[in-house]
Amino acid sequence: MAGLGTMFGGLVRALCDARDAVLFLRLRVRFRVEFRQARSLAESLEDDIFRQLLDTGRCQLLLTIPDSTDALVLAGDAGKLDRPLPGTDRLAGALGQIGMRNLLLDTRLTNQQIIKAFLLVLYAGEGFTTNTPAGGSPPSRRARRLAEELKSPAGLRRFCTLLRASPEMQLLEIEYAYTEKLGARLIDGWLHLGRSKDHRTLSAAAPKIGLAAALLVMIDLLLWTYHPASGLWFGVAIAALLGGAAAYLVYALASVQYDREHRDALLKDSLREITDLSHFPLQNPNPNFKCGDEGELLYANPAAEALLAKLHLPAGAAGEILPEDYRRRIGEALGSDLPSEEVEAQRHGRTLRWRFSRFPKERAVLITGVDVTPLKALEMELRDMNETLEERVQARTLEVMLTQDVTIMSLSTLAESRDPDTGAHLERTRNYLRTLAEALKDHPRFRELLSQPGVIEQLYRSAPLHDIGKVGTRDAILLKNGRLDEDEYEVMKQHAMLGGDTLRWAEARLGTNSFLQFAREIAYYHHEKWDGSGYPFGLKGEEIPISARLMAVADVYDALRSERCYKKALSHEEARDLIAGGTGSHFDPAVVEAFLNAEDKFIAIAEEFSDAEKNQPQASELKQE
Repeated sequence: MAGLGTMFGGLVRALCDARDAVLFLRLRVRFRVEFRQARSLAESLEDDIFRQLLDTGRCQLLLTIPDSTDALVLAGDAGKLDRPLPGTDRLAGALGQIGMRNLLLDTRLTNQQIIKAFLLVLYAGEGFTTNTPAGGSPPSRRARRLAEELKSPAGLRRFCTLLRASPEMQLLEIEYAYTEKLGARLIDGWLHLGRSKDHRTLSAAAPKIGLAAALLVMIDLLLWTYHPASGLWFGVAIAALLGGAAAYLVYALASVQYDREHRDALLKDSLREITDLSHFPLQNPNPNFKCGDEGELLYANPAAEALLAKLHLPAGAAGEILPEDYRRRIGEALGSDLPSEEVEAQRHGRTLRWRFSRFPKERAVLITGVDVTPLKALEMELRDMNETLEERVQARTLEVMLTQDVTIMSLSTLAESRDPDTGAHLERTRNYLRTLAEALKDHPRFRELLSQPGVIEQLYRSAPLHDIGKVGTRDAILLKNGRLDEDEYEVMKQHAMLGGDTLRWAEARLGTNSFLQFAREIAYYHHEKWDGSGYPFGLKGEEIPISARLMAVADVYDALRSERCYKKALSHEEARDLIAGGTGSHFDPAVVEAFLNAEDKFIAIAEEFSDAEKNQPQASELKQE
C-alpha cells in the first residue's frame, strides 16, 4: 500500500511538473526579449558572481534598478561588484512597471530557477494592478491569483524557488526552496542511491538523453512507414523506449540529489542560526549585529531592530547607526583575534558605542553596541555643573588671595608707619625676591622648593611682612636720628624675633600650609648670615631657609640704593660690588650669582618703584650694619 501511495503521489507530481513545463514554454514565447536577458543575466550570476559570494559565505545578493539607469545594478553591499549589468534594460523596465525596484537573490539559485522565476513574476505582474492599460486586455484570472500569492507573507513556491513580493518596500525576493520532483521520493526510498553527482549535472544530462530518445522515435516512425516489413522499426522503438526511460531515470536522480543537497543546506542554515542565537540572546537589551566581510548585514538581534524602528529607520539599515567607517573596522577585526577598542558614533541624535570582534569559525564580525545617549546627557550636565563649580572656586580663591594680600599689606603698612621708610620699599623688595626666585627655580639646590606650583607667588605675597616685628620696637630707638649704641642695637635686633613669634602664632591657628609659612621664615631669619654671624639665632649655610636667604639680598640691596639721614643712596654698581663682596660671608653664593645675572631686572624694578620724594630722617638697624 505504501508503494502504491508513493506511486500515486509521483503521478500527481508528474502532472504538476507537466503543467509547469507547459506554463514555462508559454511564458518563454510570450516574453521572448525578457527571456533572453534573463538567461544572460542568470548565467552571468551563476557562473561568476554567485561562485565568488558562496566562497566567502554570503547567501544573498541585492540587485537594484536606480532612477539614473535603465539597467539592473548590483547594490553597494556587493563591494567591488558595484556596477551596472548591461543588456537588462527591458527586464528592468518590466519589473519597474510593477513596482519592483529591489531584487534579493539567493546565491544558491541555478540559472534555470532564476529564469523561470523572472518570467513567472513578469506574468503575475499583470495582476498587480486592476487598471487595464489603454488598448490592452485585462489581466487574466490566473495572473491575478498568482499576484495575490506572490504578495502574501508565505509567498509563492514554483519552479523550485520561493518568490515573495513586497510592494511597500518595492522588494522582490527569490529564494532557494525545495519542491519535490517527479519520482524523487520513490527512487530515493527504494534504491538508496549515492550522492556522487551534482544535481545540476544530472539535470543538464536528462534533456539531452530525452532529445536522443525523441530522435529515435522519429526514425522509428520513418522506418515503420517506409520499411514496415524489415523489422528494424521494432528495434528502434525499443531503443527509443529505453532512451526515454533513461532520461526519466536521470531526471529522477537529479531530483533525489537536489533533495539531499537542499536538506544539507537547511541543516547548515539551522546550525548557523543556532550559533547566531548563542551569541545574540533574545533578552540582550543592547543592539548587536553580525556582518559579513563586505559589511553586509547577516543578523540583527531584537534590540537592534527595536532601535532602528525607534529611529524610524528601515529594518536592516545597520549602516545608519554604526560608525561611518564600519566597513574598515570590520576588515581590521577579521585580521585580529582581539576585540577592537570601543568607538563612539553620533548618529541620528543618538550616541552609541560599538566594539568589533571576529565571529568564531566564520568570515564574519560580531558588532556589539550600547546606547549611551542618557549617559552622555548626564556627563554634559555634570560637566556644566563642574564648570560652574570651578568658576565659583576660582572666584572664591581670588577673593581669599585678595583678602590675604590686603591683610599682608595692611600689617606691613602698619609696621612701616612706625619706621617711615620709603613708601615703595615693600613693592621693591617683593619684586627683587621674586626675580631671584625665578632665576634659581632650576638650580639643583633650589629646584625642589621653587619648582613647586605657586611657591614663588607665595614668596612674593609674603615678603612685605619681613619687618612686621618693628611694631614692637620703642619709638625712642626706632625713630632715633643718629646711630644706635650697642644696647639700642640689641633692642633693635629683637624685631626679627617679635615678628617671627607673631606670625608663628597666627600660622598655628591657620595651619602649617598657610600663606604665613614663608612670611614667618622671612621675619625670623632674613638677618641671618651665610657664615653664621647673623641674628637672632646665628644660623649658617643651608640651615637658613631659602626664603630668608633670598630676602637677605633683596632687603640689603634696597637699603643700599635708598637714601638715609646718615648716608646718600648708592648707585647700582656700588651696591652690586658690596653685595658681591659679601659672597660666602653674608650671602649664599648661589643667590649672589643669581643677583648678578639679573642686574638689569633689579635696575628696572628700582626705577619702576622709585621714591616719589625724599624720605624723612630716620634710623634703623642698618646704621649698625
